Amino acid sequence: MKTVIYGITDTTETVKSLLASQAELIFASTNGDEVYQHEVVSLEDLSKMDRSLIDRIIICSQHVNEITNDLLRHNFELDNIYFFNHHDNSITNCSALKLETIKPATTLYAIYDMDINIPSYDVFTFIVLAEQKRIDLGLAHIHFVVVPANSSCENDFSMNVLYDSDDFAWRMKNLVIPAFSCLPSCKGYSKLAFRQEITPLLQNKINLFPACYSLTKPKPVNNIPDYRNYVNAGRNLAVLKAPTIAAKLVTQFLKTVNSQNKKLVVIVLRELQGQKVRNNNIDEWARFSRSLDREHYSVLVLRDSYNMFSPLDETRFGQCSTFPLASNDVTIRVALYEKSYIVMGVSSGALYPAYFIKGAKAIKFQFLTEHNPTTTLNNTLKIGLEPNKDPFFVTNKYQKLIWKSDSSDNIKKAFNELVTDIESTFDVECREQ
Repeated sequence: MKTVIYGITDTTETVKSLLASQAELIFASTNGDEVYQHEVVSLEDLSKMDRSLIDRIIICSQHVNEITNDLLRHNFELDNIYFFNHHDNSITNCSALKLETIKPATTLYAIYDMDINIPSYDVFTFIVLAEQKRIDLGLAHIHFVVVPANSSCENDFSMNVLYDSDDFAWRMKNLVIPAFSCLPSCKGYSKLAFRQEITPLLQNKINLFPACYSLTKPKPVNNIPDYRNYVNAGRNLAVLKAPTIAAKLVTQFLKTVNSQNKKLVVIVLRELQGQKVRNNNIDEWARFSRSLDREHYSVLVLRDSYNMFSPLDETRFGQCSTFPLASNDVTIRVALYEKSYIVMGVSSGALYPAYFIKGAKAIKFQFLTEHNPTTTLNNTLKIGLEPNKDPFFVTNKYQKLIWKSDSSDNIKKAFNELVTDIESTFDVECREQ
């Protein structure tokens, strides 16, 4: 049997030396006109050879897609076509490398309009609801399309709400856009330069979310009724999953800071200058952190994104680690939440994704105060929360909302109660096995 080495490149000699003692070699290229120490046959000549004598074709070129398609058009079988990856000297069958086919007809185009949204963790509400709509419609994939407030019409007024231009751009790049990749069904995301760029997509009348999206009068996705409908229907809202590389990086990091595989407790800090009343009571959380038994727990303090490189005083928090990458990269944050024993913090967006991660255990302290528009009773009810109750959309019984101040005593009590609940359930499961 003969092996075809397709492509005369810098890697051809490497493949030749790897296979020299294994098979009779044929060298080929598309036109067959390369100068080489051996005869080089063209694709046309190769296609006329007796196929029963050719064991496999190994492509030695970065133009592997073009060459593979050329070979398929000449009726070579995909199972006989291989690719040589010079990064690791591996030879892999192209059928194993074939990318998934994405069709517009089976794709939901989810439009996230920044004219009515802000660059915050609220994007996860949109992501979760878009996924439910995809399931409703029986579609295979989601393509998220971010429509900016910017207009191509000079007479249209537009501005960024709450954040200046630099802050807005930073949040879009490090929070909103990467958040989409935490949904496995997401196969693409586009950030348009101006609003009117969405027009061709709207004219195609394909699958849109929201279904009645209007460029001139966009309406926010009404999450509370939709959440309730899906919860009442028994739908699983735990749809987030960190990208594979993010999960691997977190595992790598935890091996260095938690080599003994202790139970990982992540304390999430809100340290913003805006709405300081919503920030963690740092002294109380530090006191709680010091109280944890380091024989059983590994403590990681996750700083606010804007404070991620500020030194943490371990004399206040006790033995602990920080993870600036998770503070800045939302995919790493989601991966960290996946691998944590318990994630804890105050009512801020940074803890919000935990609700939609399968098996994530979380404690969030919810404040009620009339001195801040976000934490008033009226706004709390408006977003679907009922005082002294866990959110109706929690995805497991280990996600707790504590309607008390974040004093160290309250934090310890909530933590101990959740640990007891977790461990008792674990004991029951072990006995049942």
